[in-house]
Amino acid sequence: MKSEFTYEVAVTFLSEHKAIALRIKDGLVDRLSTFVYEREQPTVVGTNTDGVEAFSSVFRHDSRVCVILHSDGWGKAGYTHIEEAAIKERALESGWDFLVVVCLDDAVPPKWIPTTKIWYGFKQYGLDGLIATIDNRATELGGRPKADSVLERAARAQRERDFAEEKQLFGSSIEGFQRVTENLTSMENSLYERVAALNEVSPSLGLSFLCLKDPHLSFSAAGSKKSFAAVSNQWSFVLYWQPPYSNRLDQAGLLIVEWAGRFSYNGLGGGPPELGSLSATPTIDYARQVVWEIPGEKPFTSAALIEFLLTRLIDGPPKAPLLLTSAFDNAI
Repeated sequence: MKSEFTYEVAVTFLSEHKAIALRIKDGLVDRLSTFVYEREQPTVVGTNTDGVEAFSSVFRHDSRVCVILHSDGWGKAGYTHIEEAAIKERALESGWDFLVVVCLDDAVPPKWIPTTKIWYGFKQYGLDGLIATIDNRATELGGRPKADSVLERAARAQRERDFAEEKQLFGSSIEGFQRVTENLTSMENSLYERVAALNEVSPSLGLSFLCLKDPHLSFSAAGSKKSFAAVSNQWSFVLYWQPPYSNRLDQAGLLIVEWAGRFSYNGLGGGPPELGSLSATPTIDYARQVVWEIPGEKPFTSAALIEFLLTRLIDGPPKAPLLLTSAFDNAI
């Protein structure tokens, strides 16, 4: 295997996923040199009058690891058809170890890509998980750490500031509120489906899905705009969506309460003991997808948050109880 490469990592992607590619570069910048189209384009094309050949060479010869951010349209739009051809040629000649394929949506990757090289964890583990996967692959193949330049540090700092502003605008916008509302509907549907699936494989769990159509009709959900739950005879968890405003996300949170027994919305003074609660705050990640931030945990997509809570429910009493956050002390 070739030991010296111009880049340790090269990323191919559609233009709408440039932010993800740049975040990957930022996440690897203190260890691995990373090629990202549009940012490295002047340097690459400047050394080769044939732009097509230049980009082909990056993925065919010049990068230790090639990462495909796969989504609908990849391999057809922009330079991705050139990059696809280069990756196929390299794989046929020297094997598949250099390749990491990431599914960003439900589009099926090309049949020529082995399923063992496809990473399906993006929705669950996010960018941090992806960056760790790429880092590990490059290290396994002999990747060498690099020094971070002042210009790279400055550019990264600027992107961090820009992204912080974008997150702030998201939280104060009607569009942001609408996207989170849609995300909560997706979360509710996901919980319903997961409870049904778990009952299929393990009926003894005795899981049930509850949904309160009008939170004002329940004492336990007072102040909430939406509430749904997974309950069993031993453990339950309930989610309460509590936005102070009707058109923006300022101070909005998803209150999550765990109970040591079967929870009921009709309970007034009785019911099972409360184990604890926490607040999940909605925002966006670098992929511009809605995620939920919980203190001490990595950001969760809606599906990943449901998996996290169901795992706690199935495994029994949490080893570390949830903390009741002061912002919601009087919410239930």
